[in-house]
Amino acid sequence: MRNCTKSSSLVKILYIRKIFFSVILISISLLTYGQKCKNYHKRKCFSYGVPFSYSSQSQDFKLSSNQTLEFDIMVMAGYEYSFSFAFDDLLGEVVFQITNSSKSVIYYSSLQQTYDVYDKQFAVDESKMLKVIILVPNTDIRNVKYGPPRCAGLLIEFNKQPHLGF
Repeated sequence: MRNCTKSSSLVKILYIRKIFFSVILISISLLTYGQKCKNYHKRKCFSYGVPFSYSSQSQDFKLSSNQTLEFDIMVMAGYEYSFSFAFDDLLGEVVFQITNSSKSVIYYSSLQQTYDVYDKQFAVDESKMLKVIILVPNTDIRNVKYGPPRCAGLLIEFNKQPHLGF
């Protein structure tokens, strides 16, 4: 009788170990995937380089199916800006939009565009807040719909506007 309880205890311990190591492996794989999004905007977005300078407002995102992301960006008078947005192509036809405070659309990536990188350059006459809106469509791709979030990035660069004229 004692041998039966010892063997059932051993089976329970082995089962718990198996679950524990499975959880550890899954956690490590998710953490590793999360690291892939770090500096995504530096690796995937189009950079104009000199004379443009990197803006600390640039950022990376983890996006999932059927998600909308909105955030504000400050732009300063007397500068020209370059916004470059890139995303994992498994996300589908992602829409990237920039609006001003009065909700006027400055840039809208139409659904007819099939790029993995969207780019917009513009000059700013007065300092203002802009709203960036990212719309990820609902998808039927199983590993996107139920899998881990996918990477996207926004690279913002700025340059002092040149003085033109006499």
